[in-house]
Amino acid sequence: TVNIGVIDSGFQTNHEDLDITVVSKNNSSDNHGTHVAGIIAAKQNNGVGSTGIVNKANLFGYTSKNKLTDTEVYNGLDILVREYHCKTINLSIGKPIYEFNNKLYQSANKINGLTDYEVNCWGTRASKEIALLLKDKQDFIVIHAAGNGSQNKKIGLDAENNGFFSSITPDNCYKKFSEVSVDDIMSRLLIVAN
Repeated sequence: TVNIGVIDSGFQTNHEDLDITVVSKNNSSDNHGTHVAGIIAAKQNNGVGSTGIVNKANLFGYTSKNKLTDTEVYNGLDILVREYHCKTINLSIGKPIYEFNNKLYQSANKINGLTDYEVNCWGTRASKEIALLLKDKQDFIVIHAAGNGSQNKKIGLDAENNGFFSSITPDNCYKKFSEVSVDDIMSRLLIVAN
């Protein structure tokens, strides 16, 4: 049995086809996390709903009462890996472009994506969070589903433009820990994107 963490916008904790423990203080009424967790580990062979792709898993959800902030996403990663020993962390999130532009020095507003500066800021910050865990000998992988946005919602159209972990590249990886290499960080990422 593997421990799997899901960082998302909300979980239905009484769903008849899903066993998940929400470890954050709040849980939103948005159930996108239920959908994602169900794909991963909905109960198998119970005659209800769908069947998850993982047969035996302990699911742990991390969410927020409102919208997940950057800090909450990184706190969720830390808590799920360190305290709940999750070996796989799944995220299906992206950041709207207007949030990037407001937070990152009002850089050029590109309708279909981020500036190189913005991608590098997101990549460096997210890779630092991975590096901190690796420095402490934590064993995990981050799966980030990204690049499924739309122009109407002003979300980046490809993975790199979704921020967080999907913006990590070898060039923008955090490199200040001698015991954690760029390859160490990059090997902990699986980006599922279009």
